[in-house]
Amino acid sequence: FVATIVGIIIFGAGVFSALASISIGKLSRFMPMPRILCVSTCGVGGFFILQYLMPDVWGLGVSRALAGFFMGFITPIANTLISKSVPVERRGIVFGAVSSVAMMGNVLGPVISGVIARAFGYGAVFWSTAAIFFVASWFVYRNLVMSRESSSS
Repeated sequence: FVATIVGIIIFGAGVFSALASISIGKLSRFMPMPRILCVSTCGVGGFFILQYLMPDVWGLGVSRALAGFFMGFITPIANTLISKSVPVERRGIVFGAVSSVAMMGNVLGPVISGVIARAFGYGAVFWSTAAIFFVASWFVYRNLVMSRESSSS
């Protein structure tokens, strides 16, 4: 039964992530990509805090699906921004490095989460993940959004 509920939650997050990914083109007509990236990373952080605060598994599932929605914007927009800022002859190297770092994150994320959960409890995993996304949002804002706004003034 627990595996079924976890599967439903993961499926919901995946569906919402896919919906976000296919809607980027329309959204980017109204908002610059760096700002979407900033809002998305901040949104993921916020929904990780909400996941911690949920009193039941279904609330957790809804919060996880909404976090998945915001996560669905991050990789395609980051890849687009990287593609626009890297010369064509260097893109293979850069995307190879980006892919390697993403794969390392897919491996290290669960390991580090397990260490955090064991040392500080499961709640700390939600808070630490939220903090990482908030820090990422701050970096995006500081380095992409502010620089873009100051160069257009």
